[in-house]
Amino acid sequence: MEMDSSNGHDNFIDVVKLIEQVHCYDEMVDAVKKVVTFNVELTLKETHLTSSGYKNMIGATREKWRILLGEEDK
Repeated sequence: MEMDSSNGHDNFIDVVKLIEQVHCYDEMVDAVKKVVTFNVELTLKETHLTSSGYKNMIGATREKWRILLGEEDK
């Protein structure tokens, strides 16, 4: 049984929401990339999820760099 694009889209959105709850932002961004392959226009809430995933992933990366650079300065 093949899943139609609307069902697949909805399933991936559910996965994105679950991943966000456990703060695994790298995985969240990967799931969002799969969502956009369905070529379905994202709702405002879905757009917010996308933005949130990227923002948090970048924030975590920046924090790691700050820690590394702080260790270098010591």
